[in-house]
Amino acid sequence: MDGPHIVSTLELPGDFDFFRVELTDGQLYNIGQYLVVGGPSGVPLSDAFVELYDATGNLIVSADGGGPNTPSGLDALLTFVAEESGTYYINARAFDSDPGNGTTGDAVGDYDLFVNDLAGRRD
Repeated sequence: MDGPHIVSTLELPGDFDFFRVELTDGQLYNIGQYLVVGGPSGVPLSDAFVELYDATGNLIVSADGGGPNTPSGLDALLTFVAEESGTYYINARAFDSDPGNGTTGDAVGDYDLFVNDLAGRRD
């Protein structure tokens, strides 16, 4: 499933954007949250943080922008193998660099969210 890219905006510090996605057991996926230049707010998201939850709301895994596998330094890319088919939820948010003011994210701005099914692809 290579669905459409979603361009959206984190409007306030601590903003969460949840998206529902159907994934298939045993499939390998890339879930990415990349900054967008020239998006709706005109401000690119400076530090992405993407989380994946199961259908009952349990956090499965997360990816932080600026990690070793991110293409633009502060974009987030999560590689995930679904352990069962069904509904999952993606939380597109910002990284929290100052836990003294909470842990929900400090940045605002525009991002592109996508899910790519990597089945059968070669590098």
